[in-house]
Amino acid sequence: MTIAESLYLFNNQTTRQQIECVAIIKDILASNNKTWYYKSCNLCQNRAFKTEATTSAKGKEVVESKDFYSCETHETVTGYIFRYCVSALLEDLTGRTTATFFDEPMASLVGESCDQMIKTESYPTAKDCPATFQKLIGREMKFRLQHRENNRQPDTCVVNRVCNLPAPTTDTEIPATKIPPPTPDKKSSKRQHPDTIGTDSPPMKEAKN
Repeated sequence: MTIAESLYLFNNQTTRQQIECVAIIKDILASNNKTWYYKSCNLCQNRAFKTEATTSAKGKEVVESKDFYSCETHETVTGYIFRYCVSALLEDLTGRTTATFFDEPMASLVGESCDQMIKTESYPTAKDCPATFQKLIGREMKFRLQHRENNRQPDTCVVNRVCNLPAPTTDTEIPATKIPPPTPDKKSSKRQHPDTIGTDSPPMKEAKN
């Protein structure tokens, strides 16, 4: 399915159907002041928000104050992890669309998790785009796309899966035809007089004394 067909389906469907299309990663929008990761709840994939919790003993002053995180599902969690949220521009011959790569699809492209990438390299803010992302530009791949629910931008979608295209098949080499040797001529295979080999003249008779 092409991008134009996908967008038409997304804008006219009533269910969150997934489609597959082959397209090129035209640009990584994280390089245009877009954030490419977020802090996620360590129990689910929802965005984690910082909260402050205090612990106190009865009849005493507060003895501990510690930062906690919460999300839409979990009221209080003790930590968070980094997850990908990369916007990219996909394009084929029929059109283009903005797609969001979340954690698993993006990790399959770059070969490491977002949490690992941030902890091993220095990225001061979520707008500092890794050089690894730039290597993805121009790659043609198969994408499984899905329209985002309650999406205010109709021409955008989410990438649920990324697949490499199969390597192009080469033409099967046709083996050379073996030409059989010529059939020997039965007439020429008869025993000839030594004096006639290589000539058509009959043998010379010896003169009598």
